[in-house]
Amino acid sequence: MKTSSMFLAAGLATFMAAASQRAEGAISVSFSFDPGAQTVGLGDSAFVGIYSTEAGGPGALGGFFLDLTFNPAIVSFVGATGGTGLGTTLGLSATNAGLGKINLNEVSWDAPATLVAGQADTFLIAMLEFSAVGVGTSGLAFSLLDASDENGFSIQASGGTGSITVTSTSVIPEPGSVLGLGLLLSSGLLVRSRRRAALRS
Repeated sequence: MKTSSMFLAAGLATFMAAASQRAEGAISVSFSFDPGAQTVGLGDSAFVGIYSTEAGGPGALGGFFLDLTFNPAIVSFVGATGGTGLGTTLGLSATNAGLGKINLNEVSWDAPATLVAGQADTFLIAMLEFSAVGVGTSGLAFSLLDASDENGFSIQASGGTGSITVTSTSVIPEPGSVLGLGLLLSSGLLVRSRRRAALRS
């Protein structure tokens, strides 16, 4: 029993030491929008990139599960394409998770060493496309942030905010311009009628 207890204690101590070392070297990630703010016309498309930036290390982002919110009265979600920073994956999953909410998730299948060696500190994880459907400003924010490292362990994640402003593309002429255009057309018609009368005589 004493020998078994000694091995158990030694194993626990080794595990705790490894966990402590890993905690000191664990990465954290922050997700941001680029551009952070943009203005488009009504009916136009707006493209927004989501970037991951790592801090600490060594390590790599191995997967993410994000919920993003927006104002559906201003913009409508069209679709998304994934980046290449996670290496081999089954592809980015981008689905509507309710009115004004998108869920984005992707997991790397690469070996931890391969992922760490090939991943940049900052890289694109998704490019989103929205359609401008209403005039105003829609905020962009993360309502859920889950991320894991190259080994599948949960890591600390934070997120920034962004916005899309939609302006009307229709141009309404000033009353004075309309009046001036009317007078110009009237004078043009008057000149034409006088020329025709002169030619007949």
